[in-house]
Amino acid sequence: MFLNGRLLGLETAEIESRFDDICAFADIGAYIDEPTKTYSSGMFVRLAFSVATSVDADILVVDEALAVGDARFQARCMKRIRAIQDDGASVLFVSHDVAAVRTLCQRALWLERGGMKELGPVLQVSSRYMESIFQDDPEALHPSVGVDAHDEEGTSAGGDAGVQDTAAPDAPTVHKEKPLAHWGQQIGLIRAVTLAAGDQRDCELLEWGQRCRIGIRVLLPPDYAPESFRVAFSIKDLRGHDIVVSSTDDSSTTPPAHWSAGAEVEIEFAFENGLVEGKYFLVAAVEKRTGPVVEYYEYIEGVRYFSVISPVRHFGIYQPKIEHVFKELPRV
Repeated sequence: MFLNGRLLGLETAEIESRFDDICAFADIGAYIDEPTKTYSSGMFVRLAFSVATSVDADILVVDEALAVGDARFQARCMKRIRAIQDDGASVLFVSHDVAAVRTLCQRALWLERGGMKELGPVLQVSSRYMESIFQDDPEALHPSVGVDAHDEEGTSAGGDAGVQDTAAPDAPTVHKEKPLAHWGQQIGLIRAVTLAAGDQRDCELLEWGQRCRIGIRVLLPPDYAPESFRVAFSIKDLRGHDIVVSSTDDSSTTPPAHWSAGAEVEIEFAFENGLVEGKYFLVAAVEKRTGPVVEYYEYIEGVRYFSVISPVRHFGIYQPKIEHVFKELPRV
């Protein structure tokens, strides 16, 4: 600990004054007095992170430090990194964890084979990175770019010019904004996505507590099988965090028996809007569930964008209508 602290610019007296706080954060118990050669990789990273973040630095580099430790330690690390950011320091966060990157960062640099693949807003870059994972994995899916999924320079959402659009020629545009990512085994199955509230069939503004409906119109694939075919949606905030996720796999009901390949159908999700005031976007997906790993016929992230308004102020991210019950207990 002392050697590491000195390498980071701390004087011995400074390390001694912060010793208890460093040990408490690392939380490795009696091992703090043992040689580091006896540490597990997780224990070593815990202590190293604790020492590094005890330094009042202008720039903090965190390289995969959150990949170790339990959920409690990871949550504490995230809280400390945010506190360092709030104090005005710059954080260079290196990770393969897209959720963590989206939580901590405003901009992202995607590196591939030692070179820069893309640099830009964290949501855009992380979405295209996720798309590329499936594109480059021969054992996963074989995504391609769908309708309007191109950036200003004419390259695909996966970052490669020349990827061909495999959507059906007459496939309708299913979004009003350019999607963040669009991939899958059979691009073009999602024909339309609607967001309805009250008497409005298609809207971009919802009210908190309002009854809402999301409709996903789908062309059933050639290998359609009711036991494996699923449709799903999720609602994300502008940082890309899932707020609401629902799939027809969660339901005990099954598609009508007369549905068959080639038919165009619509699946509707109805719910009471508990989203607090803010801006959000939709993900629409057609799933193939033949095993524990979900495969995707088609996945569109950013198929629709919308806002939520509320006459009252709420805290948090999601606030359902909650009944408050006051009970007086008998005195002892």
